[in-house]
Amino acid sequence: MLTTGAARQALAKRCPQRYAELSATVGPEALDDAARQIVLFHLDAGWADHLAALAGIREGIHLRALGRGLNPLSEFHREAVTLFSSLLGDVEERSAQTFRTAPITDAGADLGAVGLKRPTATWTYLVQDNPFGTDIDRALRRVGRLLGGSRR
Repeated sequence: MLTTGAARQALAKRCPQRYAELSATVGPEALDDAARQIVLFHLDAGWADHLAALAGIREGIHLRALGRGLNPLSEFHREAVTLFSSLLGDVEERSAQTFRTAPITDAGADLGAVGLKRPTATWTYLVQDNPFGTDIDRALRRVGRLLGGSRR
């Protein structure tokens, strides 16, 4: 995506008329850059929305799963997979819509003209978020409890 023409090719396939129109007025490198800008914008926004939705699911999954007698982890994974399966399709559709409407010149895509702004803050997410700690953390706590209990 970052170093190839994959974004341009995907948008050309979804919006052939707009691609033909732009190819006549904009150079291929500028068209590649504009396509990358558009797709990466929507991929970034879609991923942030996806992570926020997962956080929301995580907050309430225990109550929903336990209320129905289900395994909370299995229910979370089921919902996460369902949510993720729609992510790339949504990104493709939003990217195509922006490609159809955004002004694109040799300077790139003007995302601001269609109301798309980059976020002003950066969110950081943990790759592995285990509320019980790692295996080593749990082992050390257990050893600590065992040692603390033997002093009494």
